Amino acid sequence: MIISKLKIDNFRGITALEIDFDQTTVVFGSNNTGKSTVLAAIQMVLGRAVGRRSAAFSEYDFHLDQDGQPTDAAPIKIELTFKETEPDDWSDAMVQQLGPVVGIGGDGLQIVTLRLSGRYDEAIGSFVSAFDFLNPNGDPLPANASALRRIQQIVPAFYLAALRDAAREFRSNGAFWGPFVKSLKIDPDIREEIEAEIAQLNQRVLDAHTGFDAVKARLGQSAQLVPLGGADDPVSIDALPSRVFDILARTQVLLSVT
Repeated sequence: MIISKLKIDNFRGITALEIDFDQTTVVFGSNNTGKSTVLAAIQMVLGRAVGRRSAAFSEYDFHLDQDGQPTDAAPIKIELTFKETEPDDWSDAMVQQLGPVVGIGGDGLQIVTLRLSGRYDEAIGSFVSAFDFLNPNGDPLPANASALRRIQQIVPAFYLAALRDAAREFRSNGAFWGPFVKSLKIDPDIREEIEAEIAQLNQRVLDAHTGFDAVKARLGQSAQLVPLGGADDPVSIDALPSRVFDILARTQVLLSVT
């Protein structure tokens, strides 16, 4: 599932904008022309926590005329459209999970449109925001929080503002990278084969350093005083992570920037 279209109304420096996306889209331009605003709009929709009580937008997000005030500004609307690239591109399981928010476009391809809007509510004296799914005609559908969560899981937004931030963002505990690598699925047979190879490599590392044998022997002696378990060899040393999951959890991206 990829984003096929983005529409922005009255968000920061953008009054009205519509962009059609391809598999890869490059946005470029001079300074202060709205490039970062486009990325921020996408992140607003896909990175916003579902059910968060605070408003998604602040007073600085509303597009203002020269003498305008945020409380008088036109509502913000950000729409993301997801569309199949070809018939049956989306799996039946995914379509079933998204349920009634999936529609059929004029070309017969399945489509989902998600809108995040914000405005000033005079009744409560504060800014408010809301998510809506739209049908192919642009009409709001009944609220569907589960479909919203599913969309944000299928199409996670990761905004790397600058390459200098890569070392932090791509650490194993990074907000995007950590959950991404931990969610990767590996065929059980392949995982078993990899873990067998890891065990062999682990043993080679242990054999290369005779000090490990002394550690095992010393710890093994404690079994005479404190039961360590029913195994014939109750002490083992993992010089390397023994599970594929543990290796994935430590995966990181290294970028060399000149």
